[in-house]
Amino acid sequence: MYCRIPVVLISSIMNERLYYAMTSRGVLQPCFPGLITSEDRVECRLCPAGFSCFPANGSISLCSPGEHSPEGILQCLTCPIDSVCTFGFAQKCGPGKEPNFHHTECNDCPPGFYSGVCAINCLQCPAGSYCPDSGMSQPLTCPPGSTSTLGQTSCHGCNDTSSMCRGVMPPLRRLSDQKSSQPIACVPGTYKHPQEASLCIVCPVGHYCEEGIAIPCPAGSYGPKEGLQRLTDCTICPAGFYCLEGTSARPSPQFLCPLGFYCEEGTATPHGSPCPAGTAGEQVGQTSRTACKRCSEGRFCPTGSSAPGLPCARGRFCPAGTLEEVTCPRGTFTPHQGAISLKDCLKCPAGFYCPEGTSDPVPCLPGSFNPLEGQDELADCRECHGGKACTQVALTAPDVDCMHGFVCPPGSSKPNAPTNACPPGTLSNRTDLTDRSQCQQCPARYACLRGTGGIHRPPLSCSVGHYCPPGTKFPTQYKCPVGTWSGQSGLEAEIECQPCPQGWYCLVGSGAPSGRCSSGHYCPEGTAYGSQFPCPAGTYSIHMGNRQKKDCLPCPEGSFCLEGTSKPAPCPISTFRRVIGGQTLEDCSTCPAGYFCSHSATVNPKVCGAGSYSDEGAAECSPCLPGHFCNNETTSEEAMLSVMVCPPGFLCSRGLARDPRRSATLCPRGFYCPGGGIDPNPIPCPNGTYSEHPGLSEVSECVSCPGGKYCYSQHPEEHPITAPVRLQRSCVFHYFE
Repeated sequence: MYCRIPVVLISSIMNERLYYAMTSRGVLQPCFPGLITSEDRVECRLCPAGFSCFPANGSISLCSPGEHSPEGILQCLTCPIDSVCTFGFAQKCGPGKEPNFHHTECNDCPPGFYSGVCAINCLQCPAGSYCPDSGMSQPLTCPPGSTSTLGQTSCHGCNDTSSMCRGVMPPLRRLSDQKSSQPIACVPGTYKHPQEASLCIVCPVGHYCEEGIAIPCPAGSYGPKEGLQRLTDCTICPAGFYCLEGTSARPSPQFLCPLGFYCEEGTATPHGSPCPAGTAGEQVGQTSRTACKRCSEGRFCPTGSSAPGLPCARGRFCPAGTLEEVTCPRGTFTPHQGAISLKDCLKCPAGFYCPEGTSDPVPCLPGSFNPLEGQDELADCRECHGGKACTQVALTAPDVDCMHGFVCPPGSSKPNAPTNACPPGTLSNRTDLTDRSQCQQCPARYACLRGTGGIHRPPLSCSVGHYCPPGTKFPTQYKCPVGTWSGQSGLEAEIECQPCPQGWYCLVGSGAPSGRCSSGHYCPEGTAYGSQFPCPAGTYSIHMGNRQKKDCLPCPEGSFCLEGTSKPAPCPISTFRRVIGGQTLEDCSTCPAGYFCSHSATVNPKVCGAGSYSDEGAAECSPCLPGHFCNNETTSEEAMLSVMVCPPGFLCSRGLARDPRRSATLCPRGFYCPGGGIDPNPIPCPNGTYSEHPGLSEVSECVSCPGGKYCYSQHPEEHPITAPVRLQRSCVFHYFE
């Protein structure tokens, strides 16, 4: 019985598509089968195992689970039926296992099934055998007197004459007709049953059996049939193929010797005999070293190379039979792959340098140039001349002059580098300067910014309101001082700035008077700001643009004017001012007693008038108090309280405007009036007394009630007792009761 191993046939190399790599001169060079374009598109390389490759751009992608790819194959292939594929590589499952549906992992064979070394999938346990466990590598033979059907996990009993028992038993060799459970010695070509020590099984293909043990045929040989008895019974592997350990049949095309190798008779591994360096294997299945052909010119062949070899890289050359690429000498280069001799190494052009093995000449950098051919190092690039600039790569001579307003020291890569500009306050109209100290001073009346020079960047005229002495850096550097101005550009010195005109003020750097003088102020010639000269205290001005102090007006009566006042401040209520020129609030006088100042800005206080009085600082007058009289037009509170007191025997009511002694203001009948200094109100005579005459001044002047009469009032304030009343009989009786 032979193992049926699936074979993946690879398309013939000659039918594979060719891909190309681009050389420095734009020449397409073909990439040979199994090679892809490198990422820089200048070389070819093998597609690595486990990846799919995209020849056009040289990119690669890992094969998906369930796929694999041998080295040199551009596309991922479906995993072989007897293997599992992870990370792009195929691996066979061991005995007792089979690949899952997606061929991504190995699963144990279930009970009733088994899988041997050569099996692709788990097989049903054959009739006459049983497979009781998972992951079994071979079935167990039913003991004598028992049998089983296909796919069983146990055996059942039967008699020896049963056709079933006779038809399904595997070939066994029994040493004697007597049943014995003792161990037996198997004859050559058989091996002991793993479960039944008394049974011997025929040696399987790919093995030979000695002393009851099945031994795999060694690598480099194969076992084509059952029952081999010794090592020498294994057949030697034919030339052009390789045979792994335990190979059960003559090797199939899958085991042909790979490209770049040869396999003599008895070869055990695919890569054991590589073609020597300098040679290449042109086809699979080579049988000897003589089949390895000399490496083609323009290519090199390391050990194990396949025809026609690897293309010689740029910057190198490869004669026929080259083991390793030969590097082009210093000062030369090769623009394409596959150079075959030293003649293909070209002389390095001017403007470049070529170190050893150069594939593309290296250009001299900006700021340098090279007039010679065949140069081989960076130091061969010369520093750009002073006063010149080398702005491009690979120059053979400086390409531009230095620009106006700039200097170009040796090695300059720009004619107008900011770091090489003439400093502010200087300029240059030349194109050959090498140092900034050579820049000229900016002329008077002009300003020179950084890099000034030439018609495209001339000096700037000095700005209005400013002046520019020699060496000025920008047009507004020197400002006309405060109090001056200039409406013209191009001044040289501060003295040329004009004084600010009267009535105006001029801030620093003014190109015109900055503004009119503020109200409450005056501005003589040369004023710096609008509030520089305030109108003095006691004066004011509501107008703008005053030119001199006399334009400030005196502060009017009833007001005061602080320094710089544009509008007089009125004296507040209860104060007054009769003269002009008030300077502060303190200049407003307090309204005098006997007068009132009811409005702000009072010039003349008003008199209170007879019947009223006021104290100092009064905004209004008050009626004369009861018990007093105010017969003066300007009665003060002090005079009213101390002098104008109502005398005894007289009644002085509120707001009395005349002297009570000169008017009918006697104390009324039934009352007495002790005087405003004691009590301003009239006091009724007490019960038991009366008063029929006005003008009483004290209680003793009230007359006692005569006998036989009574003098009584329940409300004497309202009904004073002015005369006695005759006593009635009923009143007497009531009195004595």
